[in-house]
Amino acid sequence: MIRLAAVLGDYYHSSEWAKQSIETAFSFGREGLQIDYYSPEQLPEVLAK
Repeated sequence: MIRLAAVLGDYYHSSEWAKQSIETAFSFGREGLQIDYYSPEQLPEVLAK
C-alpha cells in the first residue's frame, strides 16, 4: 500500500479542483484505487497510524 499525504488547495486553487486533479493523475490506468481525504486537523492522527 502506498500512502500519500498532501494539503489540497491554496489561495489560487480550490481544494475541489485539487481533488479532481490528484484523482485523475493517480487513477490513470489503475483499477480499484481508493483515495481517502482528511481535514488538516485530522492529519496528525491519521499520519500517526
